[in-house]
Amino acid sequence: MEGSKGVVLLNCFVSPFGNRVRIALTKKGVEHEVTAENMAQKSALLLASNPIHGKVPVLLVAGKPICESQVILEFIDEAFSTTGEQLLPTDPYARAQARFWVAYVDAKIPACAPKIWQSPKGAPAVEEGKKEMLVALKTLEAELGEKPYFAGESLGYADVALVTFAPWFLTYERLAGFSIAEECPVLTAWAARCADENECVAKSLPDPEAVFQFVGGMRKHFGLDKGVVLLNCFVSPFGNRVRIALTKKGVEHEVTSENMVNKSALLLASNPVHAKVPVLLVAGKPVCESLVILEFIDEAFATSGEQLLPADAYARAQARFWAAYVDAKVPACAGKIWLSPAGAPAVEDGKKEMVDVLKTLEAELGEKAYFAGESLGFADVALVTFAPWFLTYERLAGFSIAEECPVLTAWAARCAKENECVSKSLPDPEAVFQFVGGMRKHFGLE
Repeated sequence: MEGSKGVVLLNCFVSPFGNRVRIALTKKGVEHEVTAENMAQKSALLLASNPIHGKVPVLLVAGKPICESQVILEFIDEAFSTTGEQLLPTDPYARAQARFWVAYVDAKIPACAPKIWQSPKGAPAVEEGKKEMLVALKTLEAELGEKPYFAGESLGYADVALVTFAPWFLTYERLAGFSIAEECPVLTAWAARCADENECVAKSLPDPEAVFQFVGGMRKHFGLDKGVVLLNCFVSPFGNRVRIALTKKGVEHEVTSENMVNKSALLLASNPVHAKVPVLLVAGKPVCESLVILEFIDEAFATSGEQLLPADAYARAQARFWAAYVDAKVPACAGKIWLSPAGAPAVEDGKKEMVDVLKTLEAELGEKAYFAGESLGFADVALVTFAPWFLTYERLAGFSIAEECPVLTAWAARCAKENECVSKSLPDPEAVFQFVGGMRKHFGLE
């Protein structure tokens, strides 16, 4: 191509793909302009120039667009073949090897990187992305070996394709909690060499801190730094189910305490249908209703910890049946006990119904350690959070659950003793009784 007049690069300053083109143009000595694109508000020029993907980079040469960074790099080598050093070697086999490793970079790094920076804080995808990233980088490090650059003694096609991800390493490390320098020291030294020995690289790459700040802004925009937040009331059997599940699965989360008399604007906005706890906020998105949330946790964090629901379809159906039974029966009779005036007939009704329900559950439990067998599962989590309320039911209705349902009482103790996720998530029974006393006084039931 004659001359380099009218060469314009549409780019975003943090784009590893666009910055490949900057390196190539600078290395080849091609005069060009760079037009900064806002990827949240794409320009009409970008959309017209790349109608297929609507992404950077786009290289405009005499007004004609070339898209996709690999395609653009080869175009630059061919269109400006008499200017500067070539990126691709002349030997066909060496060219094929360079193309292979560039294709490997583009198949692997962009796939695992978003798992790290586009996932909510603490999500299993972050850990998955980190592991996949290290596998890819170690593979590339092995290919580099003791060579200064991938193709030998000078910066080439594969180097340009990979080095533009180096400014992102700091972001990956901070978000996923690891060190690429420790895991891949040879590749880290190579990245430093690329910048130290090649002005075209040093001038084309963004500051890693600037990349981190940019990504932080994007994460804030999409609510990803909010992570996992549970809106709960400390005595809620329903909210404490979610606490148990999150803790059992090892999901990092925050708990925001809600006053159910003066409900927060966040709760009302997050659960406008029922305005009740629990609400689980994941990256700012609300999930409501405790049993729905438990299944969501099992699915969204499937690779973290043990599953609550069994793998077998029939066993899953049974677990859902008994959890639904708990929700259909226990809150109804419990409300008759603690929401009725002292001595009201409803209290005695509630007691009888409660004992019937608990005996039914006790019969289903039988001699098993837990409802689904040998480990804490979905139905256990659904029921055990009512155990701290047993003392309140007993005192208000004048009976003993331990005497009426000794097997179920032993099961509740086992749940807490053998499962730290349970013992750490349940309130003290005396605290529940004091809380209920305050509520009864507030409603004039005492």
